[in-house]
Amino acid sequence: MSIKQLTVFVPNRKGTIVEVTDILSKNNVNLRALSIAETQDFGILRLIGNEDKAAERVLAENGYLIKVIDV
Repeated sequence: MSIKQLTVFVPNRKGTIVEVTDILSKNNVNLRALSIAETQDFGILRLIGNEDKAAERVLAENGYLIKVIDV
């Protein structure tokens, strides 16, 4: 079984990580790992959670651009 990593492209502004984690929390997605890389304008948030399909769905429904890969 492979582990899925979600790469989420987010604006680099105050409160963005809270917004993403609140969405996931409200949809019963627990994070196992989180990593972020940022530039002046945007961030790349990499997540591993317990429910990758649910995380992908709810974040896409909230307008986030997501890529899912096996790690």
